[in-house]
Amino acid sequence: MVVLYRCEADLDGPGRRGEFDPSCWMHQGLAESGAWDAMGRWFARDLSLLEWYARDHLPHPFRIVSVALPAEEAERYRVSRQPGALRFSRDPDNEWFLPRELAERARPDPEAYAAVSASLGAPSP
Repeated sequence: MVVLYRCEADLDGPGRRGEFDPSCWMHQGLAESGAWDAMGRWFARDLSLLEWYARDHLPHPFRIVSVALPAEEAERYRVSRQPGALRFSRDPDNEWFLPRELAERARPDPEAYAAVSASLGAPSP
């Protein structure tokens, strides 16, 4: 099994995907660009890569979620194997872009959160 991690805002509002509001011009723009559909689907295997995303959230609360997949299945979703996701990637060999149904299986991972928080000197919950 391969464990993939994601850093995300731990709050309601900006930073969380939430519900699509067709009357909101920002949501419309995100939908038209494809960014709305991509939210919440980017993962990394290496926790040290999440430090950049965690710093981006600070001083606001963040959380680390994880999902475990069989290695062969996970490999299909590596960004370097997905031409449509390549242009949005910082590091295509070390990022995964999961289908929504798999990404939604991710759950909070307190141990991973503690490791990333400690590396940043951020307080633990």
